[in-house]
Amino acid sequence: MTIRIATVEDQPFLARAIEQKLSLFPGELEFRFHATDGHTLLERLDESDDIDAILMDIEMPGMDGIQATDQVSQRFPRIKVIMFTVFDDERRIFQAIQSGAMGYLLKGEPPEVLREAIASRNARSKSWSS
Repeated sequence: MTIRIATVEDQPFLARAIEQKLSLFPGELEFRFHATDGHTLLERLDESDDIDAILMDIEMPGMDGIQATDQVSQRFPRIKVIMFTVFDDERRIFQAIQSGAMGYLLKGEPPEVLREAIASRNARSKSWSS
């Protein structure tokens, strides 16, 4: 089963790095699209919500990751959100979890850790699409 993933990241370099990490696992992880902020993410999901998981930055201009996670959780409850952040800020991460995020990862994690975190969400939830 391939897990379809969107990323939300306002820094182009980091967005490309995430996409490259995901590309190391063909057949397991499929990158679908990238958005630069929460508003753009929601517009894309309104067009097509064939996403299983979102890697969401916390700090972004416009609609930040916490606000976007809250909206995704309400409007697209089957989509899993994993916060993807540079900082291990317990307060912001706790807010993200309260908004519906399944967990978080630091952006510097190696590709294997990223794959395992996404796959473990898959193992715990029957709502992932195939």
